[in-house]
This record gives sequence, C-alpha cells and structure tokens, in this order.
Amino acid sequence: PIENVGIFTNNGTLKIGGGNFNNNTVGTLTNEGTINIIGTLFNAGSLTNNGIITFPNNFGTRTISNNGGTIDNYGTIDIINFGQIINFTTINNFGTINNGFRITNKCGATFNGAVTGNPVVFEPCDTDGDGIVDALDSCPTVSAIVDGVSRDANNDGCIDTAEELLEEINSSDLPEGTKNSL
Repeated sequence: PIENVGIFTNNGTLKIGGGNFNNNTVGTLTNEGTINIIGTLFNAGSLTNNGIITFPNNFGTRTISNNGGTIDNYGTIDIINFGQIINFTTINNFGTINNGFRITNKCGATFNGAVTGNPVVFEPCDTDGDGIVDALDSCPTVSAIVDGVSRDANNDGCIDTAEELLEEINSSDLPEGTKNSL
C-alpha cells in the first residue's frame, strides 16, 4: 500500500492497483489528471478532484472509502464496473458524479450535490452490530447479541436484566403453567 501523510498531487495518471492508497488524516491528495481505481482508496484526509476518477476494469468491487476525511469533487467521478464510494464523513460534489453502481452514505454522513444514475443510499448507524440502529438503541456501543444469541427480549438494544426478563414473561400471553416453569 501507499501511505500519504503529506501532500500528493497527481497531474498525470495514477493507477491504484490491487492494493491500497491510504490518504492519512494529515494527507492532502489533489487530482488534476486521472486516477484509475482497481484497488481501494482510503481517505481520512483531504481529497480534491479536479480531473477524472474512474474504475476502469470489471474485476470485483473497487472502493473509495471516505472515513474521517473530506472529498471535494470539481471534476468527474465515474462509478462503473462495480466501483463504489462508501462515505462516513463528507462529500461535496461541485462537478459530475456518474453513479453506475453504488454510493453509500453511512451513519449520518454528509453528501452535498447531485449525482446522475443510481441514487445515493443512506444507511443509519448500528455501531454495535446488533441489528438495532443507534437512534433506537439504548446501548449503541454494547451489543445485545451474546454468543450469537439475542439477549434483548424488549428490543431496546441492551442486554436484558433479570427484572426485565421477568416482566416480559409476566406480561406475555403464555399459559400460567408455562410462566411458572420459566
């Protein structure tokens, strides 16, 4: 992988092959030419596109992951051939984005500007991965799934206490003998 922790300006053609290009939190990547993404471009810094970013080959999913950074597009981004953008922070589109596959805006990230083709998909956060989105999860950083089994009978996103389980049993329509056997 290539790790950019400074200033990187592309005036020609940059091919991100089967590996990664990591634009670090202190990195600045400016594209004035063409970037061909066949691997993954991770952006945690500043990416400004005044040229063309494209996904030229059809060899599996290729990705721009914007996590912690900002992408300002003044040029063209062609998302084709199973290319995708996953955005966790901010994308400002002042140019053209042709979305032929997928742009996913996650966890309340910001996407400004229009796209042609497929619409941007907005996905809410589920930080702990328990299937309850953070906005509805009373314990968003602690999973209610233990050893692959949900321990959340009341669906509040938290592992149930003994008192909550007893309340759930007593409020259910189970036959009386069944309640006592639990």
